[in-house]
Amino acid sequence: MNAERLLSIVGQGSIYLLPEKILVDSTRATEDDGSDSELEKCPWEEEGSAVDVVSVDLTDQQPSTGRPSTSARLTKEERRMRLKEMFPSTEDRRISLAVEMYDSLEEAADFLAEDPPVTAEGDTEFTSLGEIINALKLNMHDDDDSKKLKVDEEDIVADALAFYKRSDFDPKFPLRIIYKGQPAADTGGVLRHFFTDLLQKLSDTYFTGTSCKVPLYNTNILICGLMKMIGTIIVHSVVQGGPGFPFFSPAVFSYLWSGSVDAAVQRLNIDDCASPQCKEIVLKIMNTQDVTSLLKDSPECMDVMAECGLTTTLTNDNKTSCIQAILFHDAIGKTKASLDQLREGLGCLGFLDKMRKYPSL
Repeated sequence: MNAERLLSIVGQGSIYLLPEKILVDSTRATEDDGSDSELEKCPWEEEGSAVDVVSVDLTDQQPSTGRPSTSARLTKEERRMRLKEMFPSTEDRRISLAVEMYDSLEEAADFLAEDPPVTAEGDTEFTSLGEIINALKLNMHDDDDSKKLKVDEEDIVADALAFYKRSDFDPKFPLRIIYKGQPAADTGGVLRHFFTDLLQKLSDTYFTGTSCKVPLYNTNILICGLMKMIGTIIVHSVVQGGPGFPFFSPAVFSYLWSGSVDAAVQRLNIDDCASPQCKEIVLKIMNTQDVTSLLKDSPECMDVMAECGLTTTLTNDNKTSCIQAILFHDAIGKTKASLDQLREGLGCLGFLDKMRKYPSL
């Protein structure tokens, strides 16, 4: 490590130098020969002194590059330039990731100094959700290029959807939110409040279910591409530090990240029923010893089975497969077109690719 790089790291702090080994004290005689003669003194040692730790105070010194020290607050671009000088062989993408993850130049340098785990394909392996989000944020422009969105808090859904369905909308531009009639500046908190409020209202309006939700089965919603917009809004929220959309059941989430019906079927349970009627029928079938009596006592059971496309007669032998068919139809089957559209929206900024690779995060 040369002096210039050392100074660029330390900044206005102090450097402490300690010799790797201490020479024998000149006032001490050797024990081997019993001689009382003095040992030869070190050239740099004065009479009666010991080897001391040397403290070099750099308070009044500045790095030779003339740039601000690391103790000063640097912009993202300044940190990026410093890190590029310190790690010239590191990819620009990894340096940008370090800048996004850490506000401190020292912490970013520590991150880059570690060898990143890689996959068999040579891609960076992420170990936390925060790393993934910061990596996705690199696909967006800087905050200086943000697009202003003025919203009315009483009509936030309409204002947001009007913005996201504009023909010139580009998900790579960050958002800067301004509430009409409110003086608050968007320094991050306003944006999080906006996405929290918006996603909750979208969930209440265009999704159905109690503990877990699925898209409403509505042809008009499909035709206008609303679910794709909602998928894009979810991505925009997560990548910009807002909330996610924690309303999906494990089965629906499995289908969203994988696109596989088989993966969804393996995670189905009673909570996947968004329809109260379907849930009631499933519980009746599960708790009835002789299900053949349901065909007489509960004619609505026949209606639900017909709606699911079941043409077989319900028996004790096939009731498990019938329950699975009803659950699948209510959670995935009748809403599959909407879920596919939602997946299309989640694909922006590479979000869906990360969902496929890291579904547990």
